Amino acid sequence: ITYLFYVFASDVNMIILGAFAEGLSLIHRPALRAITHESLQQRTKGLGLSATTGLESLPRVIAPFLGGILTEWLGIDQGMRIGFSLGFAVGLLVAFIRYRFLQETLQAPLATSIKVTQILDVLQTSYSNMLQLLREYVSLRGLVLVAALNSFFAALTAQFWIVYAQN
Repeated sequence: ITYLFYVFASDVNMIILGAFAEGLSLIHRPALRAITHESLQQRTKGLGLSATTGLESLPRVIAPFLGGILTEWLGIDQGMRIGFSLGFAVGLLVAFIRYRFLQETLQAPLATSIKVTQILDVLQTSYSNMLQLLREYVSLRGLVLVAALNSFFAALTAQFWIVYAQN
């Protein structure tokens, strides 16, 4: 849904708001990966991990080229809006597929209602547990640092690569 900020952006403030919302929306990824990998059979977990992380990144190889063609044909404004609209449509399809085929692995029933204060408590507990994990497993620190730096610099430049390519 965060792509809609980009589709309907009328100024840079909407793009910044969209980038912020997109960053916040990525908080679900660790849980999604956990559910995905818990759904795999024990003997195929390694292959499943490789396939899901490798194959989901594969389209990124050709995407900048196709985005360049799209913006060359339609112009930056219209090309980017159509590209983000396509991203939104594919996101809806992915959400439907996940909803339809991913199974919850927890046996305990989920709460039927939740309050905002509970969400904040879970968020605080989750992040404090992550920090505790980094204190206990020193070897993870380097991996987390490299991944965080990679993510930061990719996000720093990703929104502006087409402008850079035009110059």
